[in-house]
Amino acid sequence: MNIIKYTLLVSVLTTFLFGDDDFFIDEYRNKFSTLLVDSMSSIDNFFIDSNETISNNTYAEFSTSIAKETYLDLEEDVRFRVRVNLPKIQKQLKLFIEDEDSDNILYNETQLQKDKLQDNLQNKRYYIRLEFLKFDIKGFTSRLSGGVRIRSNTLVPYANYHSNYKIYEDKKFKSDISNNFRLYTDGGLEEYFSFNTIYSFSDSLRGVWRNILRYDETPIEVFDSDYSFLYKLDKTKEISMGFGVTDYIKNFGRSTIDNVNLHSSFFHLFHKDWMYYEVSTYLLKRKANDYKNSYRLFLNFGIYFNTDS
Repeated sequence: MNIIKYTLLVSVLTTFLFGDDDFFIDEYRNKFSTLLVDSMSSIDNFFIDSNETISNNTYAEFSTSIAKETYLDLEEDVRFRVRVNLPKIQKQLKLFIEDEDSDNILYNETQLQKDKLQDNLQNKRYYIRLEFLKFDIKGFTSRLSGGVRIRSNTLVPYANYHSNYKIYEDKKFKSDISNNFRLYTDGGLEEYFSFNTIYSFSDSLRGVWRNILRYDETPIEVFDSDYSFLYKLDKTKEISMGFGVTDYIKNFGRSTIDNVNLHSSFFHLFHKDWMYYEVSTYLLKRKANDYKNSYRLFLNFGIYFNTDS
């Protein structure tokens, strides 16, 4: 995994210097994208014998990041997410393969990686999930899926139900609520509720208010709230700034603020439409640091794999 990480970092830096000219990473990326989509199309055609041509929206995303925060050592992480479409077998059939950070709705750049990269990757949980039923009724969407959680040599199957309701939507303002419930065969459970509001001040500027409550079989619930403004500079660049707070709640009673943060970021899709980097800065007050001011710098590099480019 270290080889992949360093190859990506070298590719990002080289491509950044050479601009949009094709480089060796283009060839490998295009070959992998074609192999990924063609493999899924072959599986689709194997089960359904049809000459009908249906576009396959299979894609993957791979990213690597480093972070440095006051009082802490340098952190490294690698994340990936793959979505497989099988439209001939069933139009709405989707297969997801991802690590626990990509699966976690609460994940953000303030999350600490306490282990070294190799240990972190070995200790991570990975998820394979098949979404096979979807219902849409006047603004209400529900999805049913099943999957397996993998960690080392341990596999735990689970069932997952997700629903979303659009409270209001027009050209400038939209608001929705979501619920996700997951039950594992080992008795574990996870559920979250989210309330999101987006207001578009213009074509380039929008405000986002996000609220998430998550709980599981442990006595600690997590409530995360974030207010952000996002400004699109052009088709490939976006800046954002905002304020966030995370609360730990014990048995839906006593609340303890885990961290408060001011944040800003710059996102740039700098090579064609599939290679990007993101730079984020944070001013935090963490409970772990007795709410002393700490500063965090987060750098993320990533590649999208598909055949649309």
